[in-house]
Amino acid sequence: ALPDAETALRAKVTSTLARELAHSVAEERARARELAEGALALGRTTGDPDVLADCLLARHDVLWTPGAAAERVEVTVELVGLARRSGDSERLAEMLLEQARESIEAVDLEEGSRYLAEDFSVREACGWVRNKFGINLNLDEMSKLDTEGFKRLVKQKAADAYDLRETEYPVMTGLYYFTTQDAHGQKRMDRDKLVA
Repeated sequence: ALPDAETALRAKVTSTLARELAHSVAEERARARELAEGALALGRTTGDPDVLADCLLARHDVLWTPGAAAERVEVTVELVGLARRSGDSERLAEMLLEQARESIEAVDLEEGSRYLAEDFSVREACGWVRNKFGINLNLDEMSKLDTEGFKRLVKQKAADAYDLRETEYPVMTGLYYFTTQDAHGQKRMDRDKLVA
């Protein structure tokens, strides 16, 4: 029984050292990671759920780095399982909260970053104006305006665009209606119909 006790003690001491290094000595974080992995390997051989939980917590703490959320979630899932099997309701509650937090952290919110851009509202408004009225607005000019100035300018540009369409529409309709093709495929204006 002594070798198991030594292994358990070595695992606990190594996991404690790994956690201390991970939390307090920035330049030792790589070493802390190695120690945590070694402690976890030892902890798995002891058969002691408390020792394994300590080693998993050390592994969890050294994984508290950008890009390691998925690994932390795996460790937390194992910790939740240990807490359930041991019947330790306090540790279970703590691990379930940790699991929920890490699941939230693992969500990639990169797609939402465009909504946080400083010029998002102006870009969206300019895009809406382009889609609705066919008017291209200069983003730099529009971003200098306040909301009311933006609205006034868009209303004026929309009125100008509709005035232009009202002027062009009869001409385009006439061209369409009075243009024919001859036997050679050439487009010709039917002047007789146009004058009539």
